[in-house]
Amino acid sequence: MFSLFKKKTVEPAHVVVVPRIKHTRFLEAAAALPGMVEETAPLAEPLAGDLLVTYAVDTGPAFEMVSAASLEKYGLERNSLRMRARTSAKPALRSVNRRTDGVVHELTADNNMAACTILFAEFWDQIEREQGGPVIAIFPHRDRVYFGRADDAATKPALRKLLREFDFDDTHALSQLLYTRAPSRVWEEA
Repeated sequence: MFSLFKKKTVEPAHVVVVPRIKHTRFLEAAAALPGMVEETAPLAEPLAGDLLVTYAVDTGPAFEMVSAASLEKYGLERNSLRMRARTSAKPALRSVNRRTDGVVHELTADNNMAACTILFAEFWDQIEREQGGPVIAIFPHRDRVYFGRADDAATKPALRKLLREFDFDDTHALSQLLYTRAPSRVWEEA
């Protein structure tokens, strides 16, 4: 009978952690929220340029940003977040949509996961094989990624034009930088 009053916990194996790509200004905005303390601040890892990866727990009706407090709440280990998030994001990669004007390719994906493609070197390996060489990309929004061949003289001007036209005041806007992949397959500012 008294077990009814015990605190219920979620089994860590059943917790779905998803990645969320953010701009560095996200952490600044979070820190400025009233009542924000280190324990409840979103955990983030640098990715490339001005981009970060954060994590959220899928609670069903909503997503809860992962913080030090939620690690304990959900029984999660900080060093396993990236792996768990990549596992959860893989199904969304199967739904990536691609359009092109012949120079620039646009990627979109279900569940606001387009920018999360940056976490998958194997995805970009395939893109580069299809393109016949290295690509240059922009990640201006969580829902949109644009890329083209790095050796095509038309690519950079086309990507820069898209950046100029993009609304970076949008809540989910990300980076205004151009990115390429280093030989180590890690993204870096172009």
